[in-house]
Amino acid sequence: MAEMKLFNRTETIVRTTSKGYIDDDENFVAGDTLNIPIICSIQPYREGKNSFNSPTGYRSIDAIKVYTPSDLVAYDEITQTAGDQLEYKGNSYFCKDLERWDGQTYSATSLIPIHNLGYFYRKDKV
Repeated sequence: MAEMKLFNRTETIVRTTSKGYIDDDENFVAGDTLNIPIICSIQPYREGKNSFNSPTGYRSIDAIKVYTPSDLVAYDEITQTAGDQLEYKGNSYFCKDLERWDGQTYSATSLIPIHNLGYFYRKDKV
């Protein structure tokens, strides 16, 4: 019997590990970043010429869904957390919305593996 592979690609996310700051010359200095390889599946979420509102009210024109068993960090304006970033098909995306999926079971057999679903929005189309 053929085996379906849910997470079928390896990508590198860029995670900001410290906050940026303004130096003495009043130039912005970006925070430190870390490159993290993840296994994932990338699916289209919304492509088009018209903008749309995300489920959380965020407005964008282009977005992708990233399914991964790895941890993801989403943008949070309250805690001033930068979302994970990803380069995909020549465009730069950042994680704005995040869903965490626990294993779903039927007769003690997990049908859906534990994973994260990150909604990544194209940075230049927000």
